[in-house]
Amino acid sequence: MNQLRLYSWLIPVLAGIVFVFSNIVWLVPFIQDVRQSADSYQTEIVRRIAGEAEFFLEKKLREMSLLVVELSESDLTKTKTDGIFKKFLETHPDFLKIDLVQAGLGSDEYFLGSPFPFDERLAVTLRISVVFTDFDLEAVIDLSDFIDVLAQEKIGEAGVIFIL
Repeated sequence: MNQLRLYSWLIPVLAGIVFVFSNIVWLVPFIQDVRQSADSYQTEIVRRIAGEAEFFLEKKLREMSLLVVELSESDLTKTKTDGIFKKFLETHPDFLKIDLVQAGLGSDEYFLGSPFPFDERLAVTLRISVVFTDFDLEAVIDLSDFIDVLAQEKIGEAGVIFIL
C-alpha cells in the first residue's frame, strides 16, 4: 500500500517536471526572438528619425540657399537686405530670425548649432556661406514642427525618444 501511495505522488511530480522543462525548451528561443524583434523595431525607429532629421536639415538648407541666390543678385546694402529678409521671414514662419554675419565658413560648409530656447520656443542656429562675399547667412529656426514629427514616434505605451 505504501508503494502504491509513493508511486501515485511520483507520477504527477515527474509529469510536472517534464511539463516545465518542455515549456522551457520553446520559451528560451521565443524570448530571444522577441528581443531580436524589439531591437529591430528600435533600429527602424532610429533610422526613421534620422531620415526625418536629414529631411528637415536639407529643406532648411535649400530654403536658405534660395535666399543666398537672391542676396547674391542684389547689392548687399542694409536697406535691400532688410527688405529681402523681411519678405523671407513673412513667407517662412519657421525662420525666427535671419541675419548676415562675418564670414567664417567655406563655400561648401554649413554650421548647425545646438538647440536653445528662443522666445519660449526651442530653436537652432543654422549658418551657410554667401558665395563671393565676406558674409555668412545665419538663421534661427523654430524646431516645433520637427519636434511634433518626432513626438509621433514612440516605443510602446510610455516610450521615450532621446535625441543627441
